[in-house]
Order: sequence, then C-alpha cells, then structure tokens
Amino acid sequence: ICKQKQALRAYMKKLRAENVNRDIKERLLLENFIKAYASFFPEMAGARIRRKVFCYLSYSREAPTDKLLQYLEERGVETYAPRVEGKEMCAVQIGEDFSLSAMGIREPIGKAYEGETDLIILQPHLPLAR
Repeated sequence: ICKQKQALRAYMKKLRAENVNRDIKERLLLENFIKAYASFFPEMAGARIRRKVFCYLSYSREAPTDKLLQYLEERGVETYAPRVEGKEMCAVQIGEDFSLSAMGIREPIGKAYEGETDLIILQPHLPLAR
C-alpha cells in the first residue's frame, strides 16, 4: 500500500505540474465552484445562510483555494480544512492562524471538528482545463 500511495502521489504531482498557471487554475476553480454551488444550494443566491464546507488548503501547484475560501467566508459559510494528527486526518475550522505540517502544508490551528459538513472540496485528479 505504501508503494501504491507513493506512486499515486508522484503521478498526481506530475499532472499538477502540467498546468502551471495558478491564476487560470484559481479563476476556473472559483467560477466552476460558484456554478456548482448554486445548483446544490440555490437558496444561497444573495443570502447569508450558514453552511459547512470542508476544503483542502492548496499547496505547491494544486488549484489555489484561497479566493474560494474567502468567497465562502464572505457569505457566512463555515469553512474547515484538514489537519494531520498522527496517522489520522481531522477537520478544523479555518481561522486566522495556521501551522505547517511536516510536509510544509498549511493546517488550521484549533479544536478538531467532529460534526457533519454539507460539502467537501478535494483536489481534482486531472489538471483543470486551460
């Protein structure tokens, strides 16, 4: 399993490297998310209804999530991100403070959240269209 994970990580890193324009990735991620989010939660159009969204914090050449998270927070959405604790990953509400994991990835500081979320946003498996 360890070798499979290493191979998958190397493959995903290669795919992310093929599309290096972070501005395009960020714009496409936000535009596509807004369209998809509106179809899942039509009542969000112009409203400030509380929702809970779990989203990765972008690293290296992944599609940048900072503007997306800002967009959600401006609309009153509670945002959560992963934090690794030992061999487990937990959700932590995003605040103003972050720490860096052993791999150099930002992780939110705070108490682990054990409730449910309405939506989970993961790093895409394929590069975003240009």
